[in-house]
This record gives sequence, structure tokens and C-alpha cells, in this order.
Amino acid sequence: MYGGYAEYQRHMEMLRKARERVKNDPEYRKELIEELGLEELFSQMTEEHWEIADRRYGVSDKKS
Repeated sequence: MYGGYAEYQRHMEMLRKARERVKNDPEYRKELIEELGLEELFSQMTEEHWEIADRRYGVSDKKS
């Protein structure tokens, strides 16, 4: 059994790995979008919604 901070770290590691898989595996990303019905949600978002989401999750179009 885990407890406290160790449990938190374990969950954060699982989330990090899941996020990396979504970012790096286009086929998995496509299946996930279809499974969750996100295409409909995306189509309803305005440019302002996208900007807010980008700021919230640290996404940037800037090339370094």
C-alpha cells in the first residue's frame, strides 16, 4: 500500500505516461477522441475557448 505523498507521486506518474501516449501516438489519440465523443465538443469551442484552454494547460504555438 502507498500512502500520502507516495500515492500522489504514483498517480502523477501514471497521468504523465498517459499524456505522453496521447501526445505521441496519433492512432491512440484518434481512438480516444472518437471513444469520448470529443469531436463534437471541439466543434462547439470558439477561438476564445481554445485560447483559455491553451493558457490553462500550457500549450503554445510559439516555436523555440
